[in-house]
Parts: sequence; C-alpha cells; structure tokens
Amino acid sequence: MYSANVYKIFLASPSDVAKERQIARETINKWNELHSEETGIVLQAIGWETHSYASMGDLSLIHISEPTRR
Repeated sequence: MYSANVYKIFLASPSDVAKERQIARETINKWNELHSEETGIVLQAIGWETHSYASMGDLSLIHISEPTRR
C-alpha cells in the first residue's frame, strides 16, 4: 500500500479514432504499473465512454465535467 496523488486525464477525440483512445488508456495503465509507486502519482484516463451517463433534460457534458473538477 502506498499514498499517491491522482491526476485525471480527459481523453477526447472524434469517434473514428476509438482504437487510438484505447491505446492511450493502455499506455496510461502501463505507466501506472511501472511508475506510480515510486513517484506517488497515479494517472486516471477518463472520457465520455467511461465517465458519463445519459440524463433526461440535461447535457451529458455537465455529467462529464462535474466529477473532473475535483
């Protein structure tokens, strides 16, 4: 167990580059495996696919933006 600061990285891109977004997520995860314990930094990839939800009458952007402000 170790303490770490978490830095959220918002991945945003056109829908036709989903494969590249997945590669970015995998790269971030690999960096965490190799470096997070020694640096005390954890990178967290977030994006609309994993950190948003539909809500009637509201814009999805609001539901993405709110959690990332912390």
